[in-house]
Amino acid sequence: MEHTSKSLANLAVVCPVFNAVNFIPERLSIFRELVAAGAQLVFIDDLSTDGGFDTLATEFGGAENVELIRQCRNGGAGVARNAGFKSVDRPYTLFFDIDDRLDIEALVRAVSLAKDATADVQISSYYVEDDKGKRKCSPMAGDAGILREVRERFCDESFDIGAFPKLLRLTNYPWNKIINTEFAREIDFRFGSTRVQNDVLAHWTVLLSARRITLFPETYITHLVSRDLDQITNDFGPNRLEMFDALEQVDAELLNDPVARSIGLKEFMVFKAKLIGWAWTRMNPQFAGAFEDRAVQHVRGTRVSDLFLLLGENTGLAAQYSKAIMKRSL
Repeated sequence: MEHTSKSLANLAVVCPVFNAVNFIPERLSIFRELVAAGAQLVFIDDLSTDGGFDTLATEFGGAENVELIRQCRNGGAGVARNAGFKSVDRPYTLFFDIDDRLDIEALVRAVSLAKDATADVQISSYYVEDDKGKRKCSPMAGDAGILREVRERFCDESFDIGAFPKLLRLTNYPWNKIINTEFAREIDFRFGSTRVQNDVLAHWTVLLSARRITLFPETYITHLVSRDLDQITNDFGPNRLEMFDALEQVDAELLNDPVARSIGLKEFMVFKAKLIGWAWTRMNPQFAGAFEDRAVQHVRGTRVSDLFLLLGENTGLAAQYSKAIMKRSL
């Protein structure tokens, strides 16, 4: 089957922008190529102060298939993505971060395969590249093993989450998912409003609801990480406490449904135990006490039956939860 750049006419790329002046010049060639191929671009300025969004406005102002949205207040990436998604008018949507990189040729093939499979959501592997240029494929939290298992079990066939709930444990990134726009609107898909982990709600909503999940066998996204960059990943101050709001929103909005709970509860317990442990060991000492208090409060709300689910899956994580309940460090 031939995959041509025309398949990108079926794709909207939603990109929040906040003080990204150092990245925008390097990404202009990617954005021009997407526009030339007929993709819809939606840029959302989250009240930047560095003039970077003005560069995009100068380059694409008045361009066909490009939306330029300016937020009235800085609400974070999740709020910006939700605002941008309202303007999407293409069959498939990709949420892209401006400090990452896209392989356009691989993206063309991904969109074409998603459309041919009538996928609700298509998942792909991803690269992570550090500030020394060292690149690894899907290295986070066992993601490579999860994706390998999907490949071995389903190959190029579609499946629903009930057939492989473990996929829910995949790191909750937004940019390695191509999502069917109509399906997303049917399920009230959205990102959370928290400063950190706003993609948790989006990840669990789309995967728990999807009837046709497919895996793209290549990689089109490279996520850049650096300790020197002002990235949410590096924020272990007071904003990180909002992580618990993100987790509790999933619990309240999604896992109250009996079907979703039967499929996703164990996976969610494993996911959030690992997430809390990851953040706890990295907190700024000034806010470590507040984080510990919030973690203990969160974990103490766990039902005993849910703890046994975690115990059956991973005794080490269950022990961590028990220690938190007794207000010891993870």
